[in-house]
Amino acid sequence: MFGHSAFNIRYREQGNATAEWFNREITRNQATVSSLSPGTTYEYQVQGICEGLPGEFSQVMAFSTPAPSASDFVCGQDAPEFNLENNQPKETLGTGEKILAGDVEVTITVVTGGNGIFSGEGEVELPFLNHLKIKAIFQNITINTENRLIAGEIQLTSAGL
Repeated sequence: MFGHSAFNIRYREQGNATAEWFNREITRNQATVSSLSPGTTYEYQVQGICEGLPGEFSQVMAFSTPAPSASDFVCGQDAPEFNLENNQPKETLGTGEKILAGDVEVTITVVTGGNGIFSGEGEVELPFLNHLKIKAIFQNITINTENRLIAGEIQLTSAGL
């Protein structure tokens, strides 16, 4: 750590001169900052501390948090409406394609079958559990031409893919 015994990190939302600086002292050469807003740019500075004596803060640097994606879970938000009137079976289904079981998206990883009836495995990403990935299996499910499950069950089997 370049002879430093600790560091002070301070950060705030960029472009708002009246924004409060949040300070954090660390004793390692890395830090994780939580409770940041999505799609926001922050500015930060680092200050080295040697034997209890703080040095000067570094020049102001910036980082941005990613914007929320359309698939991010929002607590309390109603599930999107969909209908299952389309009974036309999908002819083929391939690895990497996405199907919908209700409002849950399943990415296909292994698949056999055709003419609307498929068996195989997939992966479900749960946004409300910090994008946890769970393995899914299915046998003889029916998929329509809109890539929606219209008959059968998809079972979740394990976490941490």
